[in-house]
Amino acid sequence: MRSFQSVRRLGGKCFRAPRLDLVEGTCLALLLAVAVVVAITTGYGKWQRNKQRRTASDIRDVAMAVESYAVDHRRYPPSARSRTVAALASWIEPTYLEVVPRRDAWGGELLYEATPDGDSYVIRSLAKDGVVSGPTVGMTTDFRHDIVFADGSFLVSPDGRRH
Repeated sequence: MRSFQSVRRLGGKCFRAPRLDLVEGTCLALLLAVAVVVAITTGYGKWQRNKQRRTASDIRDVAMAVESYAVDHRRYPPSARSRTVAALASWIEPTYLEVVPRRDAWGGELLYEATPDGDSYVIRSLAKDGVVSGPTVGMTTDFRHDIVFADGSFLVSPDGRRH
């Protein structure tokens, strides 16, 4: 096989195969770099959205178990000093939920807090950043914003639904 710059004969005429000059080569490299960056950021966003949805699903599962506990005991389970779902597990596992998810999709503790009289509760994920942040009600698309479920419905969720 001849090199890209070889002289070729076509119909009795000699010509040089075309080659990219410096500007064209630079533009091509820049275009490829932009395509790679777009592909990486799109994939990263989808990965984080999936973490949000998985965390919301886990919170919903824990909340359904808490609600079932309340039907049987006429109050929500008490919260421990640690305020984690791991401490809540002793009240609802395995009767109301076979295995209680203790961590969100980012690896942070799921938090549970009930009022002293057992009339109200909140389940929260501190999301990607691990600190209390974001809106108090509604939809969030920011991966740093908390996901919050209270008294039977989402206050803050990735899809904005209050179910």
